[in-house]
Amino acid sequence: MFEGGEDVDIGALRLEVKAEDGCWKSIEEKPLRRGKDKQMWRVKVVPCKEHYVRLGLARDGCFDYLQHPESIGPASTEEIANSHFRPSTPEDITITPLTSDSVDVSWTPSSCAESYELWYESHDGDDSGNMTVSAGFGSVTVSELKNCTDYTMYVTAMVGDEFSGEAEAEFTTCKLNGTTATEKVNANQIGDDTPASCEQAVKDVDLNLNLNLNLHYNQGLETLPDQTWSC
Repeated sequence: MFEGGEDVDIGALRLEVKAEDGCWKSIEEKPLRRGKDKQMWRVKVVPCKEHYVRLGLARDGCFDYLQHPESIGPASTEEIANSHFRPSTPEDITITPLTSDSVDVSWTPSSCAESYELWYESHDGDDSGNMTVSAGFGSVTVSELKNCTDYTMYVTAMVGDEFSGEAEAEFTTCKLNGTTATEKVNANQIGDDTPASCEQAVKDVDLNLNLNLNLHYNQGLETLPDQTWSC
């Protein structure tokens, strides 16, 4: 391939780049002319990853490839900071209530992020706070929140002086009818004080806002007084 200084049509060339163990991706942009006999591609990559480059030549309906013998990157922390690379916005923000004044916050890390800035604010404006979390930690516990209060959490990835867009999620420290938001109620579990005939008599089980089971009896069975049992 390209032996003996072979001339090729630039339109028959294809540049492909692969990041670490990812897939080869074709660069759609056309190369730029640099001088009389030079062509150059500008390719945006994630600087903290190792990349591989290959050049393909279309021949007889197929592509012959010439791969660069050495990988490129990753760049050093200083090089990344000087490149003004902006990290992607953190994704999958998940907030799990722990107690009446604390929650666990987790997110999907952003490539090359050095740290994360977390900032929270109550909807009534009476409480707010912030913290910095080093890269490598995908979750953190936030404590000393106001009891039974609605909040919004903001998470931003940082690289040097550059920062990502804000990811946000709402949460509450309120307990719902005496249970935290993470507790689950099984509507099929009936207390021991429920009459034995209920198993055959129940037609529909509705879980109301007070977590009570209202039992409705099948038509044709003996009519019993309306009763309510707490779960």
